[in-house]
Parts: sequence; structure tokens; C-alpha cells
Amino acid sequence: MMKLFPVATLGLALIGAVTGAYVNPGACSGVCVNTHDPSIIRRGDGTYFRFSTGGGIAVHSAPDITGPWEYKGAVLPDGTSI
Repeated sequence: MMKLFPVATLGLALIGAVTGAYVNPGACSGVCVNTHDPSIIRRGDGTYFRFSTGGGIAVHSAPDITGPWEYKGAVLPDGTSI
């Protein structure tokens, strides 16, 4: 039981160090509204693509993770069903 205390203490210290090192990506710029359930993919050339539900799976692109995001269209146009 005594060996558990140092291990638990070390674990808690490491969790604090890891979460403290996370850098906030900053504010979004460009089209940043109606972004429900977003998924972001980075293409090899550095372009970011954001896919979000609502509006037929909206597609946006940006040169940087913080934007400016530009609307590119919908994966499923009006009237399309799966």
C-alpha cells in the first residue's frame, strides 16, 4: 500500500505537466458559425479542411488551423439522401 502513494503522486504530477503544456490554438477567424460536430483534416500541402454536420455536411478550408475559414460547399447538396 505504501508503494502506491509515490506512484499516484507521480501520476498526478505528470498529468498536470502534460495539460499545462497544451497550447490553446487561438480564436477562429472567417466562417466560424454553425460548426456542429467538426472534424478537421490537414492535407499534405498544409491546407486544413473542416467538415461539420448540419447543412448537408458543410466543408470549409483554411491555410491555418485558426483560419480564416472559407465555405466551400456541402458534401450532400439539398435534396440528397443517403
